Amino acid sequence: PDKLTWVTYTGLLGSDNLLDFGLQLARHLPIKRGEICALRCGDYDCGTATLDVHRTVHRYHTPGTTQTALIETAVDSRTIALSADDTILLDTHLQRLSIAAGRLLTEDDYIYSRCVKVHDKDILQPIDPDYLSARCNKICAQLQLHGVTLTTLYKSQGHN
Repeated sequence: PDKLTWVTYTGLLGSDNLLDFGLQLARHLPIKRGEICALRCGDYDCGTATLDVHRTVHRYHTPGTTQTALIETAVDSRTIALSADDTILLDTHLQRLSIAAGRLLTEDDYIYSRCVKVHDKDILQPIDPDYLSARCNKICAQLQLHGVTLTTLYKSQGHN
């Protein structure tokens, strides 16, 4: 990861604000990809600049089928203090998300989500944690950074 500069890396993201947001959270905060995907608006307190982490999302493969689903499970709860840059990142993302959804966000809306149409209604669908890893790996391959993954980037920032 020491060969990787975030300027070069994020330059390959183009206009993928959703990927950029996920990678910036993974870079700055001691939070894993499944925990990023499980965050809800009610977990973020802009008044105290904190983020409560108490769930994760992971892909579950139904045995004997090709069906998969995202399921939430509990993790050890913790509160993360956010820097001014982190709150700007979150606030900007939430404003973009609210505009995309065409409504105010609720406490139950996923922070790391995309707006999709279901039965002619815009809903906020959580992002699969595998999306973040797969996109990160693709960019590392483009940069010819063999062996660099989202996990190694995460650990290079001092996170466990």
